Amino acid sequence: MPEWPPTDYTNQGASLNPPTNQQRAQNPQVQWKRQYVAEPNPWIPVAPNIGTQMRRFVVNLVNAPVGVEAFATIQIDIPGTVYGLTGAAVDTGGPPPAALPVGYDPLDLFMVRFEHSSGDRLDTAATMASALLGKGDKPAYIGGPGWTFDRGSTMRIGVTPLRATLRIGIVAWMIETRGPTNLGALG
Repeated sequence: MPEWPPTDYTNQGASLNPPTNQQRAQNPQVQWKRQYVAEPNPWIPVAPNIGTQMRRFVVNLVNAPVGVEAFATIQIDIPGTVYGLTGAAVDTGGPPPAALPVGYDPLDLFMVRFEHSSGDRLDTAATMASALLGKGDKPAYIGGPGWTFDRGSTMRIGVTPLRATLRIGIVAWMIETRGPTNLGALG
């Protein structure tokens, strides 16, 4: 497995015209390997004074306007990696809560997208939540290294209800990197 963070920064300047994969394949210094990406495999620092903790960030939207994207935010106070996403929706037009139409998945009643506070779109566009979120018993995993967030950053979640009187809940599963030291000082 490659070393992280990388320590050899030679010839790694930013480029507005990065090479294509064909050009990379022709470079003898570039090695290729297969990597399983269906399940999360985040980078986690290991040191005697660093620990990890699982945290679930919960956001709820209630009765947001139909067809209008509303934003929920998650403030990241401890560095970590988001590795799973779940969601749910219920109709609040009760009492008791109204039944959803037969055959509808509650995650098909709203659209969702995620972005980083840096402006990086983690999803290129909003789509049906069932395509991006799992349910509580089976989360949708963010494969490979997951989505990494530093302290002070924010995850923005765009939610567009497709039906009135919905209560929508979204949960981001994160493994936090906790410790008494500044991670930047360890290198």
